Order: sequence, then C-alpha cells, then structure tokens
Amino acid sequence: TNGGSPKKEAPIVEKPVDLKEVVTVLNGVYGGSQNIEKDEDTFPLQQKILLCSLMLILNKGRNKDVTVGK
Repeated sequence: TNGGSPKKEAPIVEKPVDLKEVVTVLNGVYGGSQNIEKDEDTFPLQQKILLCSLMLILNKGRNKDVTVGK
C-alpha cells in the first residue's frame, strides 16, 4: 500500500517549435503563398468568399466604389 499519497506524475517537457513548423501550420490554416503552390487550381476559402462578396457588391450594389481595408 501507498499510505494514501497520490502518485507523482512525470513532468511534461515542452519542446521548442521551429519557425518552419509555425509557417506550415499558418499556411495550412490561412492559405499562404506556399499553400497555393501545392494546389494550383484552387483558391483558399477566404479568398473565394472575398471575391464572391466583391462581385456581388459591384454587380448588385448602387454604389460602385468599394473600399477594402486590411
């Protein structure tokens, strides 16, 4: 018997992350330029939504001036 004391768990060791791994994840999520090169025929979803929204605004909107901010 242990005498009721809880078992000590091994400490979790965190490994450093390389910049390359961060860039790979961000490009996969947000569709960076490296991600576009993998699939040349497709746009990332965010760019598709932006293009469709701009086309609708320009085609259906009364005001033809569109201001886009970052």
